[in-house]
Amino acid sequence: AAAAPPPELPEWLRDLPREVCLCTSTVPGLAYGICAAQRIQQGTWIGPFQGVLLPPEKVQAGAVRNTQHLWEIYDQDGTLQHFIDGG
Repeated sequence: AAAAPPPELPEWLRDLPREVCLCTSTVPGLAYGICAAQRIQQGTWIGPFQGVLLPPEKVQAGAVRNTQHLWEIYDQDGTLQHFIDGG
């Protein structure tokens, strides 16, 4: 049997900055997200991406209905600090 061709990637996924990659999401209800592929120095500009800061407790408790445009923000120790809702 012939191997199936790989699925075509959407352009936005092909054009991700080198600092990020596709990964499994920890946001409730989402399968995948965009994660840091390497340490991103504070102040690095990747965007534009603007939104509302949300505490982890609010998101994890299910109080946020649309999690499609959430970013998880971690400190240098890997502790989740907050989410940014860009919706």
